[in-house]
Amino acid sequence: MRQDFGLIFWLHLAAIIGIWASPFILSWKLIVVGIFLYYLQLLIIGDCILTRQQFLSAKREVTFYSYYLEKFGIRFERREVRIVADYIMPPVILGIALMWQIKLGNQLISF
Repeated sequence: MRQDFGLIFWLHLAAIIGIWASPFILSWKLIVVGIFLYYLQLLIIGDCILTRQQFLSAKREVTFYSYYLEKFGIRFERREVRIVADYIMPPVILGIALMWQIKLGNQLISF
């Protein structure tokens, strides 16, 4: 693995913060496109590009979340963290966007 707080870490952290902030910045339509591209990346590459670069692993084992939770002494099954990161978080983020934008009527960056 590369150093813990190198360039890839900061890019990865910025991407994750951007993803979690996206329901309040981007149209839900753009979020759907982003989720589609994320799943396409998983299908073609088999993992997140930044995760592969940061952890120098061809195995789909560790995630950004599991690695740093473990650093803080919080232990979960890595497989379970991956399932949450890949299959639960994207619909949750989309759900937040739909509630914020459609239910509450907030207008954001769209296409």
